[in-house]
Amino acid sequence: MAASTAAKGKFFVDTKKLDEMMKEALEQERDYKLRNDAKFRATEQKTATYEEFKGIVDLAHLKPLTKTDQNDSSANGTAKSIRAPWTPLDKK
Repeated sequence: MAASTAAKGKFFVDTKKLDEMMKEALEQERDYKLRNDAKFRATEQKTATYEEFKGIVDLAHLKPLTKTDQNDSSANGTAKSIRAPWTPLDKK
C-alpha cells in the first residue's frame, strides 16, 4: 500500500520525528558554537598548558552563578536561604 501511495505522489511526513531531528540538530549546533568560541577565548588567554585549554573548552556549556543563585535559593521555592560559609575560614 505504501508503494502505491508513493506512486500517486502522496507522501506523509512524520512531523514528530522531524521536530525531534530539528531540535537535536539545533542543540548540536549550539554546542559546537559554544565549544568553538571557548577555543578562541582559551587561545586569546594564552593558556600555559593543554590541560588548561581543554578545561576551558570542556566547561564551555556552564554558566557562572549570579549573586541571586549563590545567596537566595528560595526564589525557585526549593529551599530557604541559609547563610553558609563557602570555606571553613569564612566566619561571617
